[in-house]
Amino acid sequence: MILRYLFVVHKGRRICQSLESPEHGFIHGQQFWEGEHVSFSCRSAYWLEGSLERRCLKNGTWTGNQPKCILLGRV
Repeated sequence: MILRYLFVVHKGRRICQSLESPEHGFIHGQQFWEGEHVSFSCRSAYWLEGSLERRCLKNGTWTGNQPKCILLGRV
C-alpha cells in the first residue's frame, strides 16, 4: 500500500491534516502548520487514552496518535 500526502506549503511551511477533538473531549490549539502543536483534554468523568500532545512535522504528518476519551470505570 502506498500512502500519499498532500503537502500544502505557505511561506515555506507545510500544513498538516486537520485534527478533530476526541468524542467527549477538547482540542487546544488550531494551528496546523509545521512546528506547531495541539493538545487534548477530556470532560470530567473521562480520562485521555493516547497522545496528550501532537506536533506537526516537516513532512506534513503528526507525531503520536489520535487520543480517545474513556469513561472512568470502563477501562
